[in-house]
Amino acid sequence: QGFPVYNPRGLGTCSYATSADPAFSGALFKAWPNPTEGEVFIEATGTTFRSAIVEVYHASGKCIKTQSWNNPSQRHSLSFDGPAGLYMLILRDEENQSLQSMKLIRQ
Repeated sequence: QGFPVYNPRGLGTCSYATSADPAFSGALFKAWPNPTEGEVFIEATGTTFRSAIVEVYHASGKCIKTQSWNNPSQRHSLSFDGPAGLYMLILRDEENQSLQSMKLIRQ
């Protein structure tokens, strides 16, 4: 299962999950609150990756935030600026492979 997302590195298919349904089959991470005012907490749901890259994209496709984590199994905080609207959060592994993407709504 998945959906296509815009990615400057190419079009890819990623699994989908929302904070309302963190147990979605295949979900590797959960993020909350959603909608957000600009700060999101992200936590792995049983994954064991050495590192992860998190990217936040505006609905226009522009990457507005990139953050790397050495221990993605811990809870992390991610803050991003921008106007209210739809954003896409993309998580990648240490080999830059897309793991999961989530829609975020900024209020």
